[in-house]
Amino acid sequence: MPVPDPDTKRAKLRNFFSNAKKHWIYVLLAILFAFIIGLSSFKDSINNLGSGILFIFNSVTKGKIYFNSIPTGAEIFLNNKKIGNTPHNDSFLNGNYHFEIRLIGYDVYKADITLNRFAKVNIYSILQKSKLNLADMNINKAYNYLVLCNRGNMAACYNLGTCYHRGDCEFTTDIIEARKYFEIACDGGIIQACTNIGYYYKKGLGGLSINTKEAINYLEKSCNKGDNIACFDLGVCYVEGNCGFEKDFKKAFELFLEACDEGLGLACNNVGIFYDDGKHGIVANSQQAIKYYKLACDKDTLSSCYNLANYYRRYDLDVAKDDVRKLIEKACNGNYAPACNNLGVYYAKGDYGLAKDLKQAIRLFDVACSGGEMRGCGNIGLCFESGDCGFEKDSAEAEKYIKIACDGGLKDQCSKVNENK
Repeated sequence: MPVPDPDTKRAKLRNFFSNAKKHWIYVLLAILFAFIIGLSSFKDSINNLGSGILFIFNSVTKGKIYFNSIPTGAEIFLNNKKIGNTPHNDSFLNGNYHFEIRLIGYDVYKADITLNRFAKVNIYSILQKSKLNLADMNINKAYNYLVLCNRGNMAACYNLGTCYHRGDCEFTTDIIEARKYFEIACDGGIIQACTNIGYYYKKGLGGLSINTKEAINYLEKSCNKGDNIACFDLGVCYVEGNCGFEKDFKKAFELFLEACDEGLGLACNNVGIFYDDGKHGIVANSQQAIKYYKLACDKDTLSSCYNLANYYRRYDLDVAKDDVRKLIEKACNGNYAPACNNLGVYYAKGDYGLAKDLKQAIRLFDVACSGGEMRGCGNIGLCFESGDCGFEKDSAEAEKYIKIACDGGLKDQCSKVNENK
């Protein structure tokens, strides 16, 4: 086995330390580089941590807003969502906000607020009374009904339904929307709303199919709680026999009487008709007929004023002609077409305290005809046929109006149409 040369060992050792020295320089350089990079990352981490802490701090710290108004009690809205009534205070995160303060009958107060953390802001509004034209008032009325309905005011829900039913309050008629609010009001105890739902079921309105059983349920419920219109509608059902049960005039009479006692003029008029006709098990009674016609007329049921005047005329009762004419005038002034025809006849003849006035007679016949009273159309035709109403004969015009009367159901005029063929 060869013996190592000592000089060779020393040479290898020198080379090892010489190379190690070089390697340690690289190691130290690598450690130094890593330290510098780590220091930079640590600084960024500290900065990021600080930003995060600042963000969280800003997110959880709030400012406070104090709201008040003259008058108080106004509604406070944040982005159209109600948050309270004045006076009121609340805390909000820092940011930008749009507030409105609303009170019925006053202009809306608006405020845009930039809120910083820990800030305290006062919003104090002196509300100005609204100066609205009629259309704006109607829109405002509808808005007020909607606000009150959403707060649980059932009368407001009913009024909103009525707006949609009639096409009032700047709304177009929308029976489906009307039904929605009537149902809310009915469930909330507004009996008139239940009556309307019953009527919708009876007629198949508001998206409902005709359902006489449901109609009767609603109408009976309302009638039993004193709603006169419901009792009246039930009475009509018993007269017509089209609500799932047979005609029953005695039951109808009782319901009309009940509705009349509750103040409905139309019902009083129907009671008067029962006593006037003396049919269907109700004994004719002149005093009772006059009594109920008067009750209805006094409640501005124009057909009843007309019926009362005709009752006086038919039975030649001791009533002044002026009083009869005044009843007819009242009905005609309310655009009750049959009364306008009668008044035209009075002017044409110079009767019932009126001077003869053919122009006025023709005008009233035209009002009656336009209102669907075929006798008015027939009388215009007679005037053109005879030439006795202040203008020359005109057979073409006469035939036109006589045909209108015939087609409208006035059978005695049809024979004249046939004669002219």
